[in-house]
Amino acid sequence: MIGRAAVPKRFHRWQPEVSVEWLTLLICLYLAVIFNDAFWEAALSGRSMGEISTWRLLLGTSIALCALHFTAFVCFANRWTVKPLLGAVVVTSAMAAYYMDQYTVFMDPDMLRNVLHTEYKEARELVTFGFASNVLLWSLGPLLVLWRVRILHRPWLRAATVRVLSVITAIAIAVGGLALGYRDLSALMRNQKEVRYLVTPGNVLYGAGRVFLTDARKSQQVVTPIGVDAHVRARPASAKPRLLVIIVGETVRAQNWGLNGYKRETTPRLRALNVVNFRNVQSCGTATEVSLPCMFSAVGRRDYDEARIHGEESLLHVLNHAGIRTLWRDNQTGCKGVCSGLPFQQWNAAEDPTLCPGRPVLRRDFVAGLAERHRCGSGRSGCCAESTGQSRSELFPSLSESLQEVHAHLRHPRPGCVYQYTDRQQLRQRGAVRGPLCR
Repeated sequence: MIGRAAVPKRFHRWQPEVSVEWLTLLICLYLAVIFNDAFWEAALSGRSMGEISTWRLLLGTSIALCALHFTAFVCFANRWTVKPLLGAVVVTSAMAAYYMDQYTVFMDPDMLRNVLHTEYKEARELVTFGFASNVLLWSLGPLLVLWRVRILHRPWLRAATVRVLSVITAIAIAVGGLALGYRDLSALMRNQKEVRYLVTPGNVLYGAGRVFLTDARKSQQVVTPIGVDAHVRARPASAKPRLLVIIVGETVRAQNWGLNGYKRETTPRLRALNVVNFRNVQSCGTATEVSLPCMFSAVGRRDYDEARIHGEESLLHVLNHAGIRTLWRDNQTGCKGVCSGLPFQQWNAAEDPTLCPGRPVLRRDFVAGLAERHRCGSGRSGCCAESTGQSRSELFPSLSESLQEVHAHLRHPRPGCVYQYTDRQQLRQRGAVRGPLCR
């Protein structure tokens, strides 16, 4: 009869000795089988399992994926680094697979850039019980194996020989796997190029590498000044100062915009302001990293050129050359280079000790000149608009509130007023805005 302590005791004694190569291969097999559901679903879509070509594609691609991942990992693994390296890969793959399945997204470089540049307050809203339990479920087994196994020690010359031979063998196997399913795999990659970004963890590794290289190149890039001869037309001394407030929200689908004639009224408060609505407007992309610099560039969407956009000054710099004061107030991850070198204020957790001791204030005071206000993501989980608990019948209620308040302030200015949100939990419960608070 097995006692209660027998299993833990046996597990404690279970410490098999394996080489770096075999342990890496085992983890690569696990990654290919467990974390690539989205890829296999897309690759095998519309195919019959009774056809030989389907099995060739499945077998050849599986072999190639395992061999290529093995080659990538084993080049950086040794007896000291293999466990933390493979552990990090397993957890990262579990996280990526969960979000790809849950939100039907591709882990391409743009998506990885969003993930790496997302602020903590927004990102933490995505860490749910379902996310944590899913990652734990599929990561716990491999992590326990990595914890218990002992790495085989070899003399350095023999270890180097085995490593070189294993890499050469893996490359040869990968070539054979690709050749086995080449006809169908090449057609798949040619017709559905985006499917490559479902291969996990290769998509994360490739995307992260692209992001770091791109960011490094941008940091060394020399920005070309434009509009240095810009100037403001003379105005009468008695003329009132001009103020333009630009509120940058999130991308929204035009077909769901109430002011564009959508069957449901999704913009009631904007309609009540009798605003001018531009119907034929398209963003350069759905990611802030893409759309925001493009929005303030001289290039635009039609002739979109990322290198040129990031290599030239923005509209704000042209206004600055003309002598117009600008101020960018941001509550997310910055202006993405649009306001580089210009006045900037971060309002993620701004506080006014006089008006609102201990409480964050929403950006609600204005300056002469041009003021930009970048709203937190209104179209994603965990953002201000969706945290208010208001009905989804209205798109971006937080943005609508901002426009209403700006409109009211410009028509009837009240100096010294700020507007304050309650904390996120209260927003969910009440869906309310507190304020204004005036001196």
